[in-house]
Amino acid sequence: FIKIDLNNLDSLHAAAKMVNSLDILVNNAGIPDSVKPGRAALDMAKHTFDYTTEDLRTTMETNFLGTHELIKSLLSSLTDNAKIVNITVPISPTDFWHPLAYITSKAALNVMTLTYAYEFEKMGSHRQIFGIMPGAVATDLNGMEAGAHGGFVKSPEAAGQLSTDIILSGQNQNGQIIQYDGKIVTDYEI
Repeated sequence: FIKIDLNNLDSLHAAAKMVNSLDILVNNAGIPDSVKPGRAALDMAKHTFDYTTEDLRTTMETNFLGTHELIKSLLSSLTDNAKIVNITVPISPTDFWHPLAYITSKAALNVMTLTYAYEFEKMGSHRQIFGIMPGAVATDLNGMEAGAHGGFVKSPEAAGQLSTDIILSGQNQNGQIIQYDGKIVTDYEI
């Protein structure tokens, strides 16, 4: 067990020094914005104009900058066929889904995923980096329970199995953002 704090660059660098060889890196840690006492961490009812600059900064530092630094720190430990998997979300706002800080940080993560994939391909590397959108998952981040919303909300175990199936499918998924139903998101294409 290696403790990693995405807000503590020293912990990321120390962890990287402890890893000699890495086949799969799954980046699933993240926060929705500044935590408020007595509320689910991801406040789905929060109005867009209520997000503070500090909410955005805190979320970006953890979900994007911390993940970026961890990946960079582990690049030399990646095996030739290593896979980096970034757990992500849809970034288009809807009536139900518009947490500004969270989706902004995931949009940045998706761009990083695509850019790293481009570099791996350009280098002729067999390494892959891709994103998985597991759909709604019951976590302490959102305060939901598995089976909620007519069964739409998955258990962490179901989301884990879905992600594992995609990761171990044997397909080259470099640069792809893959939904829970296997559909490749193409909204990012030119």
